[in-house]
Amino acid sequence: PYNRAVRSLETRSPDAGATRLPLAVAGLCGVLLGAYAVELAIAWRDGPAELETFLHAWGLVPREFLAGRVLTPLTAMFLHAGVVHLASNVAFLAFFGRDLEPLLGARGVLLLFFACGLGAAAVHVATAPDSFVTTLGASGAVSGMLGAWWRMRGRRETAEGPRGGLGGFALLVLWLLAQLASGVSSGGGVAAWAHLAGFAIGFGLAPRVFAVTTRTD
Repeated sequence: PYNRAVRSLETRSPDAGATRLPLAVAGLCGVLLGAYAVELAIAWRDGPAELETFLHAWGLVPREFLAGRVLTPLTAMFLHAGVVHLASNVAFLAFFGRDLEPLLGARGVLLLFFACGLGAAAVHVATAPDSFVTTLGASGAVSGMLGAWWRMRGRRETAEGPRGGLGGFALLVLWLLAQLASGVSSGGGVAAWAHLAGFAIGFGLAPRVFAVTTRTD
């Protein structure tokens, strides 16, 4: 079944499903947009200082996570440092998730998203345990979606369009450049190891998620 799924994704037309998003992907995009609307409301109502306090309270601060703020890797995934940061994550989540959800199912996409996001956060904490910089964003989770897409898609070019092979490689480069431009944390840094970890987790986990969801759905 896994090989059939890969062939299905490799031969799908680039226009298939282009006009709408599947349920889990649409829901995740909606939550990301809704969370940013809350950020804007806080900034408008209470000012930038209160927004900074809010982001610090709910973002991932490695030193404070190790001191007991254990929920922040989850909450930080849904907060973003700016419009460009948010837009790049939502755009790539929509693009790659649209192809993945028909194969993995809604539960599989959610499992992959959270596993990659939390795994990326763990790597970030491990590589910067003494940092007090607030880290925000779904970039680790979305990197995992890209890794899963790359694994399920394969590397061959198809007659239907450039979204495999060199086209897929170009998208990967574009994603990495977008992260360098927008950053993950409010301090302007990029948690590069976390992004790579998210990608690797998604790449490795995709076939296992597929095996579970196709057996239980």
